[in-house]
Amino acid sequence: MKILHFINDMDTKGGAEQLVSQYILNDSHEVLTLKYLKYSLFSIKKIYRLIKFIRKMDLIHVHLFPCFYFGIIFKFIFNKHIVYTEHNSWNRRRKYKVFRVIERYIYSKYDRITCISKGTKEALIQWIGINENIILVENGVNLSTNFIKYPEKRNARKFTLLMIGSFSEQKNQTLLINYVSKNLGFNLMLVGSGPMLIKCKNLARALNVSDQVYFVEAQTHPIILPYKPDLYVQCSHWEGFGLTVIEAISDGIPAIGSAVPGLGNLLENFYSFENNLGSLSRVINKVKSDSNYFSYQKQEINKYDFDYHLVKLDTVYNDISS
Repeated sequence: MKILHFINDMDTKGGAEQLVSQYILNDSHEVLTLKYLKYSLFSIKKIYRLIKFIRKMDLIHVHLFPCFYFGIIFKFIFNKHIVYTEHNSWNRRRKYKVFRVIERYIYSKYDRITCISKGTKEALIQWIGINENIILVENGVNLSTNFIKYPEKRNARKFTLLMIGSFSEQKNQTLLINYVSKNLGFNLMLVGSGPMLIKCKNLARALNVSDQVYFVEAQTHPIILPYKPDLYVQCSHWEGFGLTVIEAISDGIPAIGSAVPGLGNLLENFYSFENNLGSLSRVINKVKSDSNYFSYQKQEINKYDFDYHLVKLDTVYNDISS
């Protein structure tokens, strides 16, 4: 079976793009980006090649907005089965009731809607209502891959926190910057880029913690760090799954995260916190005093191995096509 993954672009290194990168390592999976599709519209030759290419596919798997809106075109024009993956438990469109009507219709045209976590599925049902085509297919991670690399040594002087993610309202890096400003025995590494990067740098300067907070440029895997962090912290306001949590644990770093839909489901057997300084401080102290925490996490993440994810996804594909 030939599967075509349709996604905005592959330049952004978010969880959806990382997942698609894993899919296309398999010969039966191809990728088409919205960026390339727009570019092809200016050339008759490219459009012709693109049509031939799409017709060879057995199924189209769509990811992210606005591809979500454009994806149903493949069904109407090419008569293809289509799947959509819901990668997040919240988006800004859900602030407006008018989008509920529009999106209820669009979701109904997909043959299956796979959700990457229980929280993502529950949030989607709240948004569009019960739909028998909404199913849970939790994210998978290639646990044999190095996602983060660092010298084995650590900064013995200070306990170091790490967070990886785009600098945005969603990711909430300001909570961690405020935390280290009140806890001078801590360092913080923040990896990523995005619209709130300058704001976060300015906050670190204003709080006089520029020597405690290290801003590391966004990188493709493996992310290179100057030394080994002591704890990974994901303090998002909302999250679909929390892929970087699994990646950090896989690479030898214990992890905690905020108790929000999607991420909270992933962390239900781990330590999690409310998005405030008091709760974060209590959970960090728990981790520091729990010598068995990391070994337990390392064992638990085996259920998110990418091979298990592929088996579940292939079942979805075969079910639609049969």
